[in-house]
Amino acid sequence: MSNSQKRIPTEEDWNNWKDDPPPSKTILDGINFAKEYYIRKSRGQITSQLDNHFSLYCDYLYDMPKNVFHYYIFALEEHISSIPNRKTTLDDRDYHASAFMNIIEHRAENNPKSLKEIIHNILPSLELIVENQEKIYDLDIDLYGNFKVKLQNIKALCAE
Repeated sequence: MSNSQKRIPTEEDWNNWKDDPPPSKTILDGINFAKEYYIRKSRGQITSQLDNHFSLYCDYLYDMPKNVFHYYIFALEEHISSIPNRKTTLDDRDYHASAFMNIIEHRAENNPKSLKEIIHNILPSLELIVENQEKIYDLDIDLYGNFKVKLQNIKALCAE
């Protein structure tokens, strides 16, 4: 893991956009709001919040600055990876796994360079979702799309 993946992001990390596409005012407003929930929190603290406040914590991961994303995506990845071993509702399983895949796909399409640096660390979780799309995660292919195709697209974008 890189240093940015091991330590809680600093205020400087939250304001460092040099490795990211220039953020819009809307994204900056969202990031400033997200700071209230994320700043100075460990991955463990965020992971523990995901069961009860998933949307709140998940939605801001899409466009976080690279070093902040590199740290907190692993809270979501840990949460998703634990779903097969936890008692969860089917609604949680499909929504949570789908959101994780969508965040990674969004990042691959909009900032593949930042995702390329960590993709090898999260591939096992993505592959777990793909292999169990309908069986464990209850993600109907007709409704959510084929995650195998999404993963192929993510890998292709990260390979460029």
